Amino acid sequence: MIALVTLFIWAAFALWALVWTAFAVAGSALIHWGAGLLASGEAAQPGRTVASLPLPPWLARRVDVETRHAMRDGIVRALESAQQALPRLGSLLQWLLALTWLLWAVGIGLILLPAFGAQLLLRRFSRRAPLAAA
Repeated sequence: MIALVTLFIWAAFALWALVWTAFAVAGSALIHWGAGLLASGEAAQPGRTVASLPLPPWLARRVDVETRHAMRDGIVRALESAQQALPRLGSLLQWLLALTWLLWAVGIGLILLPAFGAQLLLRRFSRRAPLAAA
């Protein structure tokens, strides 16, 4: 019985650790993708892409032409001004990558603590059980 509970404790830990690791790997992949996008220069394209997008028909019917152009120009200007921060964002992504794995290690430690605690409680109560029965 105790062996089965111990197996359950560590299987639960392994499952949570696997899920936590999957999130860390996904975050790391997303950061690598963003860094690659910045390095390739494709991050500069959203301004040009937004300028060429047609407005949805429901918005085109309700908003006059001047307002549509002003909205589109405002979005393009905001994206172009954000491009000035792209070089700093590249170095920030490297820090985020390190932070991702640091948070992963802290998370594994926080998942490991309850597993160890449950294991210790199981051992403590398994020793007392024969004394109570006698």
